Amino acid sequence: WRYKSQISDLSNCDELKLGTYFCNKGNWDIVPQSIQAEFQYQVDDRHYAFFIIEGLGESDGVTREFMAEIAITNAAQGANTTEENVKQHFSKDISVDNKKFRTVAYTVKLGGISFTFLNNIYVSDTITTQAIVYGVGPSVTEKLARLNETLLENFVVPD
Repeated sequence: WRYKSQISDLSNCDELKLGTYFCNKGNWDIVPQSIQAEFQYQVDDRHYAFFIIEGLGESDGVTREFMAEIAITNAAQGANTTEENVKQHFSKDISVDNKKFRTVAYTVKLGGISFTFLNNIYVSDTITTQAIVYGVGPSVTEKLARLNETLLENFVVPD
């Protein structure tokens, strides 16, 4: 998978953290922060996006593969279950503006409701980002996949 961002002017974008930006062209509503996610958006009543940005990267030994494992572990912990019980749809490498991401898709039940996440992980020398879109339901729907494309096309990470 290869995506190309058309963003050259960041003046109308939300500056997230550590040189990352999200250009909210879909006018997704901004929602209050949670403990882990600093930047959250509501697309509609069934779909949301959030970002986790950390100041550690490859120079600290972090890899996309390691972070994908951590994402599954965290999903399991959040659902009060084991990693084996997290339904994993796929894990694949993609390119956005010639930057390598790992996209991991998984479903967990939280409070009895199924949520499916598409977690796009980018690791540079000094930062790690997770750009995540999720929706209510047990599978990766066409709409969730389209929202993920929109998320990636409007997410800017530093070189």
